[in-house]
Amino acid sequence: MPRFLALTMFLLSTPAFASGSSVFNYLSEKLLCSQAKMVVEKRGAVIFFYGNDLYNRVVKHGGFCMLGEEIRPVQAPTRDRSLCDVGYTCESRSGGDGGSDGQ
Repeated sequence: MPRFLALTMFLLSTPAFASGSSVFNYLSEKLLCSQAKMVVEKRGAVIFFYGNDLYNRVVKHGGFCMLGEEIRPVQAPTRDRSLCDVGYTCESRSGGDGGSDGQ
């Protein structure tokens, strides 16, 4: 049950869900690498599930990230490749907010 709650909170915090758009979920290991790339290109933002309770939100470009986030290339396992460059993930910018490091 805690995993479900964590996933729900994650989905609610994503821009696609918050804006009322559909969230598209896929099992990356069921897709060919080319199919996974095409899904991201077509949908803009998707959630790939893989392995034991692992998932990642993958976006086409930084326009699908929240304010204060930047993109980082991300890979996912697919049916034909152990690691496929599927798109980008959004991460909080480090050091760009003045931070609490005292500098």
